[in-house]
Amino acid sequence: MTCFVHAPDSPLAALTASLDRIARSRAPALVVGERGAGKKTLARHLHALGPWAARPFVVVSCGMPAHQLATELFGDGARAGRFVEASGGTLYLDDVTAAPLDLQIGLVRALQEKMVVPVGTSRPVPIDTRVVAGTSADVGIAVRRGILREDLFFRLDVIRLAVPPLRQRPMDIAPLARALAPNISDEAIAALLTHDWPGNVRELAEVVHGATPTVASITTRLPKAAVKPASVGSAPLDGFTMTLPEHGLDLKRTLETLEKDLIRAALLRAEGNRARAASLLGMNRTTLVEKLRRWPLSA
Repeated sequence: MTCFVHAPDSPLAALTASLDRIARSRAPALVVGERGAGKKTLARHLHALGPWAARPFVVVSCGMPAHQLATELFGDGARAGRFVEASGGTLYLDDVTAAPLDLQIGLVRALQEKMVVPVGTSRPVPIDTRVVAGTSADVGIAVRRGILREDLFFRLDVIRLAVPPLRQRPMDIAPLARALAPNISDEAIAALLTHDWPGNVRELAEVVHGATPTVASITTRLPKAAVKPASVGSAPLDGFTMTLPEHGLDLKRTLETLEKDLIRAALLRAEGNRARAASLLGMNRTTLVEKLRRWPLSA
């Protein structure tokens, strides 16, 4: 079961609507998406929406040596591990494909038998913990290359949540920026919309956090190569002229480029709201959504 969490107009409302039913399940879940796209945040929302929201939400990074990770997850004679600590709640396995292969065997047993055996002991401890795992890797490739055990993949992939990169959900940029900097100006938001955010939400937070919420401050924190000319956001909607080059042109490619620029301009003017952008362009919202699926915003 794969659920693509993509907020069309109101990010938080759509996110809540998408996760409400899944949040009531105790089945394991796999959250996939680029680094910094918000996988851990999505897992927190999933936990918070469930009936066990008052129980612990525990995060463990899987990128550590096998023995250290085993002690962290399963505990030892001296202390309980994270599985037990998260009992009744959610254990989020961050970067699960980084877990050593021999440790992955223990994860399979924990998911299958609902119990863990602390390191250095032989006494199993029952657990009641929902496991949500996150990864930025292509899980199919990870399985084929032997990085992720197939049996662990199948036990985690009961529910899959795919978090699109920020460049594919520009409507999220303004609400996220305003949550990080409530006084941010409209001009600064427009500047943020000119960037493709290869580092996703994490990069957006780094740019906005600590910056004076003005367009000048925001622009100086954006990579120079990533800032598109301001004219892209305004001129195409106000009318344009075009001169045929002496050497001719590729009409199909030129029209496609122009259409992309108009879409980008409309999204910028509508602060990422796809319904308003579609209205500015005189097209149905579904048509705009389909074009954005085919064309990256930066293209």
